[in-house]
Amino acid sequence: MTTTTHAQKKYALLVGISNYRIMPIAYEWNNIHGKDDVDMLTPTFKAQGFNITSLTDGEATHANIVKALDKLSRTVAKGSIVYIHFSTHGQSFDDVLSPRRGDEEWDESIVPVDAALSYSERYKGQNHLVDDELNNYTTAIRRRLGESGMLYVTVDACHAGGASRDASDVTRGTMRGFSKDKKYKPERERPVYYDTKSQKGLAPVVFLEACQAKELNTEIQIYGKYHGPLSYYVHKVISSQPLGKSTAWIYQVKKLMAADPALSNQTMRIEQ
Repeated sequence: MTTTTHAQKKYALLVGISNYRIMPIAYEWNNIHGKDDVDMLTPTFKAQGFNITSLTDGEATHANIVKALDKLSRTVAKGSIVYIHFSTHGQSFDDVLSPRRGDEEWDESIVPVDAALSYSERYKGQNHLVDDELNNYTTAIRRRLGESGMLYVTVDACHAGGASRDASDVTRGTMRGFSKDKKYKPERERPVYYDTKSQKGLAPVVFLEACQAKELNTEIQIYGKYHGPLSYYVHKVISSQPLGKSTAWIYQVKKLMAADPALSNQTMRIEQ
């Protein structure tokens, strides 16, 4: 874990995994280029005065991620801007195994470096970061920020897809839902995954997701390097303007993604 202290009123938590094979439990996941996204975004946020915490590859375990989220929920200053970014695999997660059961048949989850692809007696999903758990932390961060603050959460992953190992077609997800005995069928799009309800005392929050749950999130090549498309276009937009409490920049990102012919089969989601 690396931290750069450069400001008191802006905070960024950047999580990116390229090498899933660093952990034996995650041997089934294909490698992607999430660390490259963090390397690209870090100078941009540093230049804008953000206090940056980055977790990449072997650092990006479930325990370290929730530790960093918990620290934000206890230490950020009221009225601040907080930006949280995930460049990882994603996977649909059986609600029966979720921390909060009964809200939907399948939840979304972010896949830390120490999360396995399949259920087994050894691994029962304890290291997946399920949307219910993430919501608990984002709500606590919003409460700490207060109504004058702002929280952005970017998820450059997908929850459907293929385990391609061809660098010309790297996707960030799998068609295998994580379950003990249930087969995953992406039959419909769940309208809301994350808790964005306005409540007294809570900062506004916006979730940016690279695609719908049933779609692939395909990496794109920029100047010979591969990046998550949402990461790249976030970088492109905020490199030319300070990231503030106005959400207008999000729609610039969505417009750029929609105009990219390489992304014609995926649709960026915004939840706010």
